[in-house]
Amino acid sequence: MNEALVKLREIGAQKIYEKTHIPVEHVQAILHESYDGLNKVQFIGFISILEREYGLELKAIKLKGITYFDGERKEEIDESIFINTKPKKSHNALYIIIAVIVFLIFLFVFYNDSKEAVKPAIQENEIIQKVKEKVVEEVNNTAAQETNETVAVTETLDQNTSVEEEQAIEKSFVIKTNTKLWIGYIELETNKKNQTVVSKEFSLDPNIDWLITLGHGYVDFEVNGKEYSYKTEKGLKFLYQDGELKPISFKEFKRLNRGYVW
Repeated sequence: MNEALVKLREIGAQKIYEKTHIPVEHVQAILHESYDGLNKVQFIGFISILEREYGLELKAIKLKGITYFDGERKEEIDESIFINTKPKKSHNALYIIIAVIVFLIFLFVFYNDSKEAVKPAIQENEIIQKVKEKVVEEVNNTAAQETNETVAVTETLDQNTSVEEEQAIEKSFVIKTNTKLWIGYIELETNKKNQTVVSKEFSLDPNIDWLITLGHGYVDFEVNGKEYSYKTEKGLKFLYQDGELKPISFKEFKRLNRGYVW
């Protein structure tokens, strides 16, 4: 980590504010390299003030910040989960069978007309009756198969629902990292703010709704049995609500935090 940045963190945001009059939230943003609340002009100006007041070389931090402001900002989108159901079976085979049978009836009747004058009507009625029985049998078989498929899909959905209910009972909310990470966490309902620096795992109460802000984005989450992984230098912000975790923008974080950047 940059030695100059370490020295500034040791001094602390409050003392830096008292000496430079740079707002505390902007000092925090620079110290933790989370620039969402700044614009490029502000950032460069604040870096120059810190260099002048403390006699530090912050060129590397300035270049990193400029690269951030000049680059494209992308927002991650939670992936949707879809359930694919089987399309209904085509009845084309049944229609072909009926067409073939009708054609055979036509040939049979035509042939018998040339031989006998009395039997054809009787034989035709017998064949038509057989055709009707065959059609009814095919339709019943198809309906039974579709019913079995519907029951199978329903049972699968019921099993999935049971699994989800079991998973919902075992709640967990764990933040994991292999490097030193600053974590700011706010109770959404009371707006009570806390912060800490960790380098391993940090657990939060999964039954409380949280606003989360991080100093960097090299972090993994374990949320109610689900794993989320991020790998980015910029600070990230999250909303944990009703047992679900999702990344949010700085603007959304500020709105949920009652207008404050921290």
